[in-house]
Amino acid sequence: MGNKYTAVFLNTLCLLIGLQGTVAGQSIKVAVASNLLLPFQSLEQKFEAKYPYDIEIISGASGTLTSQIANGAPYQVLVSADDKHISEVVASGRAQGGPLVLCFGSVYLWVKEGVPGQDPGELLQNDDIKSIGLAHPDLAPYGKMARDWLELKQLGVKVQDKIIFGNSIGQVNQYILTGSVDAAFTSNSVKFSKKKLEGRFFKIDEIWMDPVPQTMLILKTDGPGLFVAMLLKDFLLSKEARQVFEEFGYETPMAE
Repeated sequence: MGNKYTAVFLNTLCLLIGLQGTVAGQSIKVAVASNLLLPFQSLEQKFEAKYPYDIEIISGASGTLTSQIANGAPYQVLVSADDKHISEVVASGRAQGGPLVLCFGSVYLWVKEGVPGQDPGELLQNDDIKSIGLAHPDLAPYGKMARDWLELKQLGVKVQDKIIFGNSIGQVNQYILTGSVDAAFTSNSVKFSKKKLEGRFFKIDEIWMDPVPQTMLILKTDGPGLFVAMLLKDFLLSKEARQVFEEFGYETPMAE
C-alpha cells in the first residue's frame, strides 16, 4: 500500500513540475496600438525582468489589429488606442472579461524646422509644408481625431492635396524619422521619447477633444496563457507601469 501511495505522489509531483515548466516558459502575444509601441517596449523589458514569462508585441493600427482578431489571430491581449474597437471585440464574444483603461493619450502635430509661425492651422497652409503625414482615419483613432480637427478648422479641403496617409501612427512616425514629410499628426509618445527629432511639436488641444483612452482587453484563451495575461494586466496597473506611461506623456487614471 505504501508503494502505491508513493507512486501516486511521484506521478502527481512530476505532473506539477511539468506544468510549472510549461507556465514558466509561456509566451503570450500582445497586440498593441502603434502609438503605444515605445512605452510597451520599455514595459516588456521590465515585465520580463520581473517574471519568468515572455511577451511578444505585435504593433499596428487599432482597426487593423481588431480585424486580425476577428479573423482568428492568436493574440492573448489587445491594447487599443480607443474604446470603439475594444467594444467591437467584446460584442463579438472574443473577450475574457471587460475592458480596462490604462492611460490617456493626446494628438500632436509635428512640423519640420524652419517653418515660421505658432498656429498649427496656419503652419499647415504654409507653402513650405508640401506633405502632411496622417494615419488612416478608418484604421487609427489618432488619425480620425486629426481629420476631425482639420474639418472643424475648415482645413480639410485646403490641405487635402498635401496629405500622405499611413496605415498606422507607427508608419507616420517613420515618415517623420526619415524626413519623408514636412509635417505629421502623431501621438505624445513620439514627442516625449528620447529620440532627438528636429522640428516642433504642437498639442492639438480643443475643448471638444477628449484624451484618447488606451484600453486593454484580455482575449479568450486557455491554460497558462490566461494566467500570464492576467499577470500582465496587474503589472500594467502598477505604479511602475504608470510611471512609464507618464514618462511618454500619457495621463494615467488615479490609483485606487
